Amino acid sequence: MQGSVINHKLSESDSKNATDYSPIDIFSIEFTDDFKQFTQEFQFISPDNQKLTYMAGLYYYHQNANTIRDGIIGKDFFEGFLAPVVAPAFGFNPATVTQGQLAFIANFVGFGPEGSVIFNRGKVTTESIAGYVNGSYDLSDRLTFGFGGRYSIEDKNVNWVLDGTKSGLFNIGSTGVDPTDPNPPAPSPLLNKRQDKFFSPALSLSYALTDDANMYAKYSSGYKSGGFNLDFINANELAANNGLEFNKETVDSYELGFKGNFADGRFKMNLAAFLSNYDNYQVNQFVDLGGGRTSIRITNAAQVQTKGIEAELQLQVTDDLHLQGSLGLLDAKFDSFPGGGTAGTDVTGNKLPNAPKFTASFSAVYTHELSSLNSSLLVRADVTHTGGYFTTVNNVKSTQLLGGSSVPFGYINKFTQLNGRIGIIPNNEKFAFYLWGRNLTNEDGLDDNFRDFFGTITNKPKIGRTYGLGVTANF
Repeated sequence: MQGSVINHKLSESDSKNATDYSPIDIFSIEFTDDFKQFTQEFQFISPDNQKLTYMAGLYYYHQNANTIRDGIIGKDFFEGFLAPVVAPAFGFNPATVTQGQLAFIANFVGFGPEGSVIFNRGKVTTESIAGYVNGSYDLSDRLTFGFGGRYSIEDKNVNWVLDGTKSGLFNIGSTGVDPTDPNPPAPSPLLNKRQDKFFSPALSLSYALTDDANMYAKYSSGYKSGGFNLDFINANELAANNGLEFNKETVDSYELGFKGNFADGRFKMNLAAFLSNYDNYQVNQFVDLGGGRTSIRITNAAQVQTKGIEAELQLQVTDDLHLQGSLGLLDAKFDSFPGGGTAGTDVTGNKLPNAPKFTASFSAVYTHELSSLNSSLLVRADVTHTGGYFTTVNNVKSTQLLGGSSVPFGYINKFTQLNGRIGIIPNNEKFAFYLWGRNLTNEDGLDDNFRDFFGTITNKPKIGRTYGLGVTANF
């Protein structure tokens, strides 16, 4: 059997971020993204119920991505930033500093004037073609051999302009400009292209212990294409990598598992142990350059290893009550990442950011027929637990501010959350009415913290107890 699948996708977004985190207009960034995608796939699928079954195909992908990351120096930049932060370094009293003195400071350090734009925009075109095959062969009534392979070729072209000449002390780079030139020319577009090729094989063996339980072993590989760092890049870093490139990431994964249904399907259990070895692992980070300076870019860690265990259990206790639980144990670390930490320190052996060692969840769903209302009652409770984890490659739990004081930073404590829902669902399923609540025990905690481009330490707190009434409609 043959088939063809065509997809078109258009995505646009516009936003503005007040990066100064203040009620006055010091500095902001305008983000605009425009993505247009086209994909087409041709498939050839073998007949079912054969010892050998397979699917082969060709896949084509094309994307045009236009993006803007303009930084705008606000109308309160002199009073809100130069006066309190920079003026004391020039011997001026922030309380009595004049507009002329502020203009002198701005000119001396290369800022402004107010309203100036740190121009940062461009276009990336991506074109990819791949051929693939995957299938299985029954070696016996119980033993099945699985196989697959995919060969991909991906081309990317970039046309990018970054103009950091108004960024002053922040030292944002400019494309086509030597940062050591005392009289640099105007920035010019950076034109670059790159190509990634990769073959991804996959092999597996599955053995049926019974009609309802099997064990399997699987090997697979994959890749994430490389690309270009099109953001606010430090001038020295831009000079060191004037192509703005980062490399493709590859992974080899191994998995052992068990899947089983018991008690006529009322109890289900899935278990898996995995090991994944990454080369050139891509890390998207605010790079801490030291001295309060940062840069935004994707870097490649030489080697990363993740390993762990996952388990999922489901139990249909009665016709009305269903229970489900899962847990995960994870060990994820940088096997090799020299130069990846603050000011180029070696973070080999550190834990991956945002990778908790332990996660778990439990849910209970109770449904009951309400004959008098021609509807069903739904009651659901969910408990999720996430262990503590680091948010930076440095694996720190505190940091020092410019004044010398230390504050918690770089680590998110473990967190347990209870959510619930009660609803009435008519049997025709056209409408449903719910009373819902999240974080019902009103636990405090953080979702994330990071040091942004200007060195500001930010915390993203979890949302406290929230509840509401929801109505859904199906047409």
